Amino acid sequence: MTDFHSFRADAVVLRHSDFGEADRLLTLYTREHGKVRAIAKGARKIASRKAGHIEPFTRVKLQLAKGRDLLIVTQAETIDAYISLRENLTLTGYAAYVLELLDRFVPDEETASPSLYRLLTETLSRLASESARCYPRQHERSPRRDVRADPRRGAAGGHPLRAGRLALRALRLRDRG
Repeated sequence: MTDFHSFRADAVVLRHSDFGEADRLLTLYTREHGKVRAIAKGARKIASRKAGHIEPFTRVKLQLAKGRDLLIVTQAETIDAYISLRENLTLTGYAAYVLELLDRFVPDEETASPSLYRLLTETLSRLASESARCYPRQHERSPRRDVRADPRRGAAGGHPLRAGRLALRALRLRDRG
């Protein structure tokens, strides 16, 4: 990485998990260092100043210090929170899918790829800005396949109302016979 004990980095938070009693373990994709893992000490405390800045889908500027095994987040400042991604469940799913793809396909401690970082931030920005136009509406989707031909989805095709109707029909037939 670098020979400095502390450095600043632009990053997108890919995911986080609880670590210890008050800490949070982060997976970040940075412009300068690629995919890295860092720990945010005290981020789960109620009075933490870092907690709001280190949520997934957030683009942040971080001050990172080298620890024994992990980087330590000493400061965090939000560059872009992509608020509209959190307000729309479909957009949240698309953004989570993008972050998961990046997380799974890029190995840990990967060398920096500024073009991949730019692609990630532009994709999140595009999803956030075109919230009404970025995904097909129900009536614009391709025609449905014959649900009976797909054994993985079952007789009802995975639709709860159709499953309920089939169950009622089966009960009526059982009562008649």
